[in-house]
Amino acid sequence: MKPVINIKTVINKAKLVATASVLVFTMASAQSQYNTDEIPVEFKYIGTTYNQPVFQLNLHNSEADEFVITLRNSTGDVLYSEKVAGKEIIRKYRLDTGVIDASKITVEVNSIKNHNKSVYAVNRTTRVVEDVVVTKL
Repeated sequence: MKPVINIKTVINKAKLVATASVLVFTMASAQSQYNTDEIPVEFKYIGTTYNQPVFQLNLHNSEADEFVITLRNSTGDVLYSEKVAGKEIIRKYRLDTGVIDASKITVEVNSIKNHNKSVYAVNRTTRVVEDVVVTKL
């Protein structure tokens, strides 16, 4: 018996496995620790570059302010920290998952002027999907 190979099925399987093996990130904003006023912060997952997840941080302010941005791992160790200033700030961050354990990352945005804090949790899960097709010969 000669096996039947449907090229469309093979392509769909490859797409499904590639899509399923990509990191899935969820972000949940935590409550501000200082004030109930929130910093106009937007933190989102924008895709992958070289199989590494990339995030974008947007800070929209009516007045210029200084911010401290800190990325921490699940044990609380600081992976990256920077101080930025301005009204409209856009930063992109690529996590090197080959070097760090990026299963749970916390991103903190602290306003120096207002003493406000926004915290985002990035959780990674990986799924593998197997598609089996049976055809009558």
